Amino acid sequence: MNYPDLPFIHLSHEPLDLAALEYAVRLRSKGAHVFFSGTPRDKKDLEAVSALIFEAYEPMALAELQKIHARAIEVFRLEVAYVHHRLGNCGIHEHAVLVGVGAPHRRHAFEACMWIMDELKSRVPIWKKEVLANGSFYVTPHP
Repeated sequence: MNYPDLPFIHLSHEPLDLAALEYAVRLRSKGAHVFFSGTPRDKKDLEAVSALIFEAYEPMALAELQKIHARAIEVFRLEVAYVHHRLGNCGIHEHAVLVGVGAPHRRHAFEACMWIMDELKSRVPIWKKEVLANGSFYVTPHP
């Protein structure tokens, strides 16, 4: 297995590959590695969710992700960080977002992973729409 060209920041309409991201982090970092995978839930309240649809203003989303990435590397003294987010239709149990970080010590790795996710959710223009039996609804404000 070799994934030398895996981008650090990535928006994809194709399924995300956790194994590739994990391998890339381990290639570039020694010490602590922390990974986060977010997947769609199959229920909203008591209603079945069949899929999520992610929409983004891609140029701005990539620019914000680059800023978050650079800041995380600096503040948490990371050796490496990857942030990959799915766009388009994301089925139940598929990866919607992946974050992988590597640092010399676990505290920085855990804190960085949490911080990246918090910043992504609050700053990056990616909108989530849930597909239910009675229609589709934006979970976050409409784009």
